[in-house]
Amino acid sequence: MSIEKIIIRIKNPHTNKRQLFISSKKLHQILGCDISYKTFIETNVIWSRLRENIDYHFNQEFDTFNLSICAVQAILIIEPYRVCRRVNILRDYPDDKIKIYP
Repeated sequence: MSIEKIIIRIKNPHTNKRQLFISSKKLHQILGCDISYKTFIETNVIWSRLRENIDYHFNQEFDTFNLSICAVQAILIIEPYRVCRRVNILRDYPDDKIKIYP
C-alpha cells in the first residue's frame, strides 16, 4: 500500500488551510521498523511538536503541510542507536590506525 492512499486530508476551519495527516500505526507498519510501537509513538510525539512549530512559522502563507519531517523521522528511527560517525579529517586514515571509543 502506498503512503498516498492512507494520508488523511483535512481542511482546518480556522485557517482554511489543507492539512495532511497519517496515522502513527499505519506509518509504523509501512516503515517496517524493528523497534517497538511505544518507542515509535514517543519519537512521533516529539516530531509532531517540531512539525507544528515548522508549520506555524514557515507555512502560514501556503496551502500545504510539509510531510518531509516524517522521512527524517523514519531515518532516525531505522538507524541503529549507537552509530559511530567518523570525523571528516579522519576519513583518510585506515581503521586500524585510528581507535575511536564511544
